[in-house]
Amino acid sequence: MHATIERALRNKNINVPADYVGVCLQARKLPQSYRVKYFHFGFFKNFNQLNFLTSLRPGRRVGDPVVTNIRAIKYTSDGSLLYKLRHNKINYTTMEYTRRNRKNNNAYFYEELS
Repeated sequence: MHATIERALRNKNINVPADYVGVCLQARKLPQSYRVKYFHFGFFKNFNQLNFLTSLRPGRRVGDPVVTNIRAIKYTSDGSLLYKLRHNKINYTTMEYTRRNRKNNNAYFYEELS
């Protein structure tokens, strides 16, 4: 499939990503042309409202466990973060952490044209 599309791309000018749709449709003739699905802006998720962790380190002081000591991490639906330092431990330990809001940079988000 990829080789067929690469051959069809030879000596073609691609100006915008939408030009790939026509090339992919014409790349194979028999038994039928490739099915192409063009993704629009609404397909992608908006991650602006997510909060990020400041650190994954399970300890705060010198001598406490560090990130490389973590063997398993478990996220729960209520937003808590659990970890294990050994694989053979049965219970997870709750991680104390702080969340920070991501700086809202609207420079890359445009209003939809009408």
